[in-house]
Amino acid sequence: MKFSLLLALNLLLSIVAPQKLIPVEKNGKWGYCDQNRNLIINYSYESVTPFNSIGVAIVSKGEKYGMIGKDNQWKVKAKYAGIRFTLEENEIIAKNSKGKYGILNIDGDKLLSFEYDSIKPFDHNHSYLAYKNNLCGLYNTKLEKWNLPMKYTALSFNEYGLLEAMTDNTLGVVDKSDYSMSSSGIMMNKTRGNDALKSINFEQWEDLTVIMTNNGYNIMNKAGKAQLTEHTDKVIKKINSEYYNSHGFKLPYNAKFIAGDVVYLETSNHKVEEHRLDEYLVKEKKEDDEILIKHVPNSRKYALYREGDKISYEYDSIMAFNNDFVQGISYAGDERNIALLPVADNSQKKIRPAVEDFESIVNYIPNTDDSTREWVILMNGEEKQGIFDLTTQKFVVPLKYEQLFIPFVESYGLALVGHSEDQFAFYDIHLQKQVTDMKYDANISMECIDQGYLFLERTGGNGESERVLDIYSLNEKKLTGRKIDGYNIIKRKEKGSVHYSNNNNGWETNLDYELSEFAPDNYAYYFLQDQGGGKVAIGFLDQNFNSQIPLKYATIEFGGPNNPYLRVTDFEFNEGIIDVNGKIVIPLGKYSTVGAMQDGIAPVEDLDGNKFFVNNKDERYIVKP
Repeated sequence: MKFSLLLALNLLLSIVAPQKLIPVEKNGKWGYCDQNRNLIINYSYESVTPFNSIGVAIVSKGEKYGMIGKDNQWKVKAKYAGIRFTLEENEIIAKNSKGKYGILNIDGDKLLSFEYDSIKPFDHNHSYLAYKNNLCGLYNTKLEKWNLPMKYTALSFNEYGLLEAMTDNTLGVVDKSDYSMSSSGIMMNKTRGNDALKSINFEQWEDLTVIMTNNGYNIMNKAGKAQLTEHTDKVIKKINSEYYNSHGFKLPYNAKFIAGDVVYLETSNHKVEEHRLDEYLVKEKKEDDEILIKHVPNSRKYALYREGDKISYEYDSIMAFNNDFVQGISYAGDERNIALLPVADNSQKKIRPAVEDFESIVNYIPNTDDSTREWVILMNGEEKQGIFDLTTQKFVVPLKYEQLFIPFVESYGLALVGHSEDQFAFYDIHLQKQVTDMKYDANISMECIDQGYLFLERTGGNGESERVLDIYSLNEKKLTGRKIDGYNIIKRKEKGSVHYSNNNNGWETNLDYELSEFAPDNYAYYFLQDQGGGKVAIGFLDQNFNSQIPLKYATIEFGGPNNPYLRVTDFEFNEGIIDVNGKIVIPLGKYSTVGAMQDGIAPVEDLDGNKFFVNNKDERYIVKP
């Protein structure tokens, strides 16, 4: 009875489990054997591929390519000059005898006619990039329509992940969700001397940028959408808020750009509001005010007066600073000294400076709508900077730094301070102290800010790589003591949100795309490690920043969904296979070339030029005699 049950179970498994066929070669001809090394498909083909997950393989016969099933019956007859798989398992790109490309399904039905100079996969949603007569477009085989017509000179992703559609003179930005043009007519990149001027350029920590189009100027967000309903013929420039806030204006914290007398504000969802500049003009002292700015009799000086009595020191110039203060400016040769005089309290008998003897005093621009905050950024004659609270008469950031950046002050209470242009530290305004050493770059990574971490980049020390990231906890307000021995950490994108890119050259790969689509769940980030001498390795981290594989590979390629094997190369151009835990499956350098491992099988070529397939134990398949 037990024997009968076992026999039945084996029979059931043989019916349910698909037969695994492995390519084998004999005398220059290829066939397929099973896992028991029994020949199943005879040696009749000049070249073969492994069968994919839906049971089809590409083979060649008579120098023509076709496709067969595991029953050795033609799915697509061998009549094409070339065939290759795509991102869709049931679709292939084929090349006819005239050198033109088209798209077929695995039954040989034509999905896109053979009239194109080149066709490349674009995404997992049946989209393909087709080229013809130096123009290209984007065709969707499932929808049977052109998502983007065949009229562009190039379709490629820029460094911000925006899909750019280029013509001879302009480019547009494509909305990847519906392929509509979110911005168009953007003037193409120009050069000035040896410097390239980017058409789209977002500055660090900024979510908006100015673009120049053939209809005028506009503002774009990082989603690639133009924010102004109508272009303007006036040049849009980044607003110098420090200048305006020191010359009689009080601009809000989110004032980003200006064109003529129009100020553009960034909203919380990174859109744009338009306002007139004069809306932010601080009112001058009027004759009916109790405190007035007047000429000092028989002098070129100015002072503050109340009811005819002078109540302040004399200055070469006095002008509005904000609603509560005026600034008194004195000159001594080439030196300029500025003082802030409080004018909101009319009960003062004498008005004395809140701060004085500074070369520059500008309104601090908070990232909130807190109208009660009276902070100023001070700079003295030695070019030392600090942040001063006019209300408490105390320094928020001490006056001792040559470099001062404030993007993290409002949200996290951290100022980026430095004594040079390449050595920075964090200063905590709540703890009133410097909370890191002065050794970091100004390039702070916010890739993991949602999890409460910032990555501070520095030069590596003993036993470290060239660039190192120290992990700073925003919740604990201190360095965690942990580091990532590398740089350029990138968080894994949501599946389906990254498109396959054809921009790659040389050793570059679609790592963003492959990580999003194919990597195991524990692969949460990837990063680079500069090992010196031009050697840059790729590494992967889990959610807790633990390394997942050894840092010794120059390129890494994922094989596809649920594929536990990675094709890798080292810095000596050696190829091999590892699994997702870093274990070596095919040693690097053993073979001259190694292909991707699919279903535990990988094509290799040995050092003598012999081509064959090996399994995940690096065993060559040879049919039983």
